Amino acid sequence: FDWHLPGQPGQLGPVFNSHGLAQAGRTQRIKASRVQLRHAVYAGGPAWRLQRRELPAGGPLHVAVRGHFPQAPDDKFAADATGLIANQRRYWQRAGDAPLPAQWLLLTPNHLPGGNQGGTLVEHAAVLHAPQDFSTRSTGFEQLVAHENLHQWLPARFGARGPGGAAEVPMYWFSEGFTDYFTHRLLLQSGHWTLAQYAERLTQRWREHQGSAARRMPVAEIAPNFFSDRVAGQQMYLRGEWLALRWEAQLAQQPSAPTLAALLKRLQLPQAHAKPQLGSERLLAALEPYLGQGPRQDVQRYIVEGQTLDFDAVPPGPCLHALQEPVRLWQLGFDRASFQSGKLQGVDPNGPAHAAGLRDGMALSGYSVFGGDTSREAHLSVRDGDGPLREVRYLPLALQAVDAPAWRPLAQPAPSCSNWISLR
Repeated sequence: FDWHLPGQPGQLGPVFNSHGLAQAGRTQRIKASRVQLRHAVYAGGPAWRLQRRELPAGGPLHVAVRGHFPQAPDDKFAADATGLIANQRRYWQRAGDAPLPAQWLLLTPNHLPGGNQGGTLVEHAAVLHAPQDFSTRSTGFEQLVAHENLHQWLPARFGARGPGGAAEVPMYWFSEGFTDYFTHRLLLQSGHWTLAQYAERLTQRWREHQGSAARRMPVAEIAPNFFSDRVAGQQMYLRGEWLALRWEAQLAQQPSAPTLAALLKRLQLPQAHAKPQLGSERLLAALEPYLGQGPRQDVQRYIVEGQTLDFDAVPPGPCLHALQEPVRLWQLGFDRASFQSGKLQGVDPNGPAHAAGLRDGMALSGYSVFGGDTSREAHLSVRDGDGPLREVRYLPLALQAVDAPAWRPLAQPAPSCSNWISLR
């Protein structure tokens, strides 16, 4: 494929794509399949600022930023992102593997309210979007960069993903949930997170599940709304990470069994290997000699049927302990069907929405809600009858505290804690 850009060299500013740098007035020859050409990023213009950083085990990292992020200056963003990506390469790249290609990391402003951020992985490139207050000092930065980049291995190096679209969602417990599991474990393993930060993240995730209106939703109901309903979609991440923790603990009880991390490393395929079999299926088959049909039954119960996850079914490992803490769980305070109807309904008179002044029948013209995140306000634009449009903000917290499970670091961890942290 030849890509030719008209004009004089340098006239368009930086011009680049998943397959390399380009330049106005010159032809770039790209050797790639139709899928690789289509599932890629193509960008350019004077607003982009480029940096090159070196990575182990192959080509460099090209960092491209557009817009201004005062709490994530270009140099700081590039340096911190390089550290995260380099650690993932060192962990997954095996001796004898072909060198990895150059990578691209793009950051662009999204101008969305309430701290919305996200990204996607395309051919050799992670494309991120974030608000102006995006900060390299937040766990959101580490989660976003590390999760999206890790998709180069999970699920890409373990088998086929699935048919695509909503039909692929039933396998997202592996492609998204296991990616979250290894994202968090590698942040701990590399020292980017402390044990206390890791434990807090797990506790947060568990409480997101507890407070979610979709926690008992079968996958057949999640799939059609995965890309439009964040609360429902998050269940595939939460349940998948919970399955990884559960199977990791079960393997630890089998004297001859490998760790979950060691098993996944064995299953990793060469980069150019054909992938006719689903990655999730290859994992379930590899678990059978050690855990029998248990993992398949778990997928049926907790993914397909949507049975409620059991906190006590996941021993916390040699570094953490489980306890109960009083906490106010996430509670929206009205029916989520209000988002589809454009009119508030089911406002709980004993909930936070009612306390903030929201009532049944109010017209809902806009909203920003982070399902399960008790640190972020819900922001709603509402109108009561013919009255003026009002902006209402409130923390979506239940008014009454309940005892909820939590993971915390042990004061004196077991001797095996260091091996567990190293993710061997």
